[in-house]
Amino acid sequence: MSPVTLLVMLCIAQVLAMTSFANFAALLPDFVVLWDLSNTEAGWIGGIYYAGYVTAVPLLVGMTDSVDSKRIYLFSIGIGV
Repeated sequence: MSPVTLLVMLCIAQVLAMTSFANFAALLPDFVVLWDLSNTEAGWIGGIYYAGYVTAVPLLVGMTDSVDSKRIYLFSIGIGV
């Protein structure tokens, strides 16, 4: 695989991986109506999601010293999907 092809594939993978991160905030108004949520409940759901992200990132970044970063990246994408 050429370096250019690899770079393009990595960029596409990163964009697709980040869609799960950005989708919740964009869809939250629809979820509020669909699930009959109060603003407080919607805020809690969003807050818990981002608290999990903030908690996981330092742990996963620290693991890259001992585990192949590609495995951590693919594992994280798998969880996010």
